Amino acid sequence: MRSRCLLAPLVVPFCPLLLLVFAIVVSIPAGSAQAAPVGALLDPSQSAVGAAPLSGTIDLDIGDGPPTGLRSFDVTGLAVTGGGLSVAIDDRLANPGLGLIRPDETFLIPALFVVVEGLGDPLALTLIDIAGTFGPSAACGASPACLETAFQIDTGGEQGVLDVSIVAAVPEPGTGLLVALGLAAVAVARRGSERSAR
Repeated sequence: MRSRCLLAPLVVPFCPLLLLVFAIVVSIPAGSAQAAPVGALLDPSQSAVGAAPLSGTIDLDIGDGPPTGLRSFDVTGLAVTGGGLSVAIDDRLANPGLGLIRPDETFLIPALFVVVEGLGDPLALTLIDIAGTFGPSAACGASPACLETAFQIDTGGEQGVLDVSIVAAVPEPGTGLLVALGLAAVAVARRGSERSAR
């Protein structure tokens, strides 16, 4: 006996398949902008707090959108050390580093919420109006993208105001993956030549 189900006033054969297709179509949000996760590595020779070099990583989610419009620019992870300080994103908040990136590759984060350790007790700071650039740059050589910014942190303590400069490169796509693909292609070609020799 054939499967039937009732959809609105119609009796439709093969209803489970139709319901599956309907569920898939309805679950796809119209015009949704997906964020692309990006990891950037600080260049200690170009990144510093005061005179002390900085090293570490910055994780970003960059919204997908038209190249002529604003996109979201969200700092989702931060692990930076240098000058006796350790800085991390304040993960107690929902979006501690949400900002925007413009078509000209400049970004603005109106308020970046971080936790700084190394000044005594852990210190929760709000860094205001962090601006910079994110895109190809000579500062990062052949890297596909480079984050560059400079700002000041007022510690409110004896350290006073600290000058911070950051240059972070997005690594090139996995070289290891390309090598693996090349080896797989050689193996497939070799297997094909062995079969044809039989």
